[in-house]
Amino acid sequence: MFAGQMNEYARGVVKDDGKAARLYERACDLQWAPGCYNLAIMYERGTGVPVDRAKAGDLYQVACTAGAQAGCEKAREMHAPPVLPFLEGGLP
Repeated sequence: MFAGQMNEYARGVVKDDGKAARLYERACDLQWAPGCYNLAIMYERGTGVPVDRAKAGDLYQVACTAGAQAGCEKAREMHAPPVLPFLEGGLP
């Protein structure tokens, strides 16, 4: 199991979200897609790091580029323009 996950989910160690984020960041720096994806989730939710949706979106894109399909989907979702409520049902 990856060290970041061990710290995030308290597997054999004391739970430490901040340390998990730092470990995911190191993994992402090495272009390991799951590390980028997990770090993006932490920024999106504010787990162990401050909430930063822009950074999360960028990290999802890095995960996508590194080969994580889920990162591609989240990057598209986060960078998509908002749907205006009156257009959700389509045009009459």
